[in-house]
Amino acid sequence: NVTLDPKTAHPNLVLCKKRKYVTSVHPPQDLPDNPKRFDTVPCVLGSEGFTSRKHYWEVVVGNQREWAVGVARDSVRRKGSVQLTPEERIWALGRWWVGGEHTEAAHLLSGYEGAETIGVLLEYGKGKVTFYEQDKVTIMRVDFGGEEVFPFFYVGPGVHLKVI
Repeated sequence: NVTLDPKTAHPNLVLCKKRKYVTSVHPPQDLPDNPKRFDTVPCVLGSEGFTSRKHYWEVVVGNQREWAVGVARDSVRRKGSVQLTPEERIWALGRWWVGGEHTEAAHLLSGYEGAETIGVLLEYGKGKVTFYEQDKVTIMRVDFGGEEVFPFFYVGPGVHLKVI
């Protein structure tokens, strides 16, 4: 039962509906800074972290641009620019733009353009994150280093995501 953590939400992100729904707004909200809050990139983490077992959640993404869903280590950088890459302790799949060009890499599939809902299966003990969308399955092998990991959401301008 994944919910979103308001303490980690970037000021451009508004959480509502029992912390299951996030939308990007402009101008940013006037929120107190804290060490857990993303201050540059519009991201938010789930409220509960995981260090064992299997966990599954789904995210309604619709046919929107500039979004990503996945997992991030607790030690993910939250201040300054953050790249959505394993080197930054983020394992995510989605659509986003960098420097005006659509980015495609192992952690991003442009084929998810028409996705309505993305399923995320975290198998902590196996070091595996699996993404499901209709007939597409993407598996990422991950080294969590024994660290707690959290559901991760990148929410670009004008985008709204719903956790179900």
